[in-house]
Amino acid sequence: MNLLDSTNIYDKQKFEWGEISWMHEPIDSPYGRLSVAQVKIYPGCQQEKHFHLGEEQLFYVVQGQGSFITNGKKEDVYKPMIVYIPPHSEHEVFNTGKEDLIFVVVYVPIKLIQLQKPYTVAAYKNIQDLIPLEILQNIKEQLSELLKLIIHIYDGNHQLLTQDNEENEFCKICSSMHPCNKRKYTSDSSNLLSDNMYKCDYDLIELEVPITLNDNILGYIKSGSFVLSNSEEIDKKIDAIQERLGIDRDPIWTIYKKIPDIIKSRIYVIQEHLVIAAQFTQVMLERSVFEQELTEKDNEILMSTKEKIQLKDALKKANHKIYHDKIFAGGANITKEFVYPYDVEIILENAIKELDLEKIEKSIDDCRNKYIDSENIVQEMIIVLSRTAMRSLENIEIISQMRKKYDKHLQQIKKEDPWEILKCFCMDCIEEYKKIRQSNRRELIDNINMYINTHYKEDLSLNLIAEIFYISPNYLSSLFNEKNRISFSDYVQNLRIEEGKKYLRSTPIKVCDIAKKVGFKNNSYFVNVFKKNVGMTPNEYRKNPIG
Repeated sequence: MNLLDSTNIYDKQKFEWGEISWMHEPIDSPYGRLSVAQVKIYPGCQQEKHFHLGEEQLFYVVQGQGSFITNGKKEDVYKPMIVYIPPHSEHEVFNTGKEDLIFVVVYVPIKLIQLQKPYTVAAYKNIQDLIPLEILQNIKEQLSELLKLIIHIYDGNHQLLTQDNEENEFCKICSSMHPCNKRKYTSDSSNLLSDNMYKCDYDLIELEVPITLNDNILGYIKSGSFVLSNSEEIDKKIDAIQERLGIDRDPIWTIYKKIPDIIKSRIYVIQEHLVIAAQFTQVMLERSVFEQELTEKDNEILMSTKEKIQLKDALKKANHKIYHDKIFAGGANITKEFVYPYDVEIILENAIKELDLEKIEKSIDDCRNKYIDSENIVQEMIIVLSRTAMRSLENIEIISQMRKKYDKHLQQIKKEDPWEILKCFCMDCIEEYKKIRQSNRRELIDNINMYINTHYKEDLSLNLIAEIFYISPNYLSSLFNEKNRISFSDYVQNLRIEEGKKYLRSTPIKVCDIAKKVGFKNNSYFVNVFKKNVGMTPNEYRKNPIG
């Protein structure tokens, strides 16, 4: 099944392992963030391990079967599974079937926090006169590590300021033959990026973001080369290099293949990180200029009062701290001041759904004194959790009442402890979940039983079922025993034994093969459990079935 016919108008990227057809791009979204694509992986091929930046991804399997490996954890996939890939994950996909593995993917990058301009300055110089080169090198290295991509920083005349341990060997070969010919890369579906993308004759693309100060460009932050897709003429162009240098074609291709292939949705994430780095550099430029202006007026201003001397010292300390702080840590963090704890938000959302009050208290207590802007963080987190953690209640009235209640608290947040407000909000959410679950416990256990009855031949566990139904393992265990009058493990074993009996009565299949078919990994364990439940071994039962 292919969602798109061969004449579709969607922008398509082709790779050796398959192809991606872009059905919806950020330009078509009101907030400029959402991407949707059909991904096709050819039989026996794999999309090699790659690093997901700040984007969440949902994969819906339309056709075929394969394996996903995310952060080292393997999961077999098949129609109609939905697979979630969190931000900042290493990921690879294998097509293990005989037909194309096709899925629809939704890409949503997390929102990075934009820096505010603290003040405006009039003077400007070269970037290297205002910021030490070792600080620029630090920015470059941390950004490169985060994006898994070579990063360069240039001055306003495109003179390279940072040093690189890695070199693009292909570009080095090309530059030995002729000057690099890069021009702006434009396409109808990528005009959000067209001002910042440059492409050479060999289909290599770079992203470039200016570093500005009062509308004057003082420098640039530029990504290393990557490939979106190859033109039909690339083979001829590689052959031309080989002929001109008088060397074999294979080594040139090997060097060319080291340049990373990047899917289009990730370009938006890369550009957003480059913009944030440029904005951060701009803040340091402004502070440096402002400090120099204060120094020049030292005799006139700073020596007049002790307060102004203290102002200068405080400004120097603040600037020194910014220089030496870790700029990028994990995802969208730039300095401690600008961190939003996405990980805590996810922990709290899951803890609410799992009714885990202890995890909520520990997570919130860990945040105290850790974040400067706690008021804004708590306000944002309550707004988000009202949508995400409460949505599965499917009761708009309850959600609305909760929002109104805590809107009043948030208006008084400067008079109250913001983290206590957040804790009370989470506890109230748990109480609402308990009410709903008390009224729907019979329906819930019926759905759980139905799922187990359908999937008991698979590798089931209490933790897996709890995760599927968004409840805690402890709650599932107590609910299961209360409603079914039997433990989870005994319930699953009974289903497997009954299915094993059917095979023994009606087929000549070996006992060891029956064990695997009904969900037992170990034949000996199957025999022991069977004898315990039935009173005889599987072979004895086959000779003399009693049920």
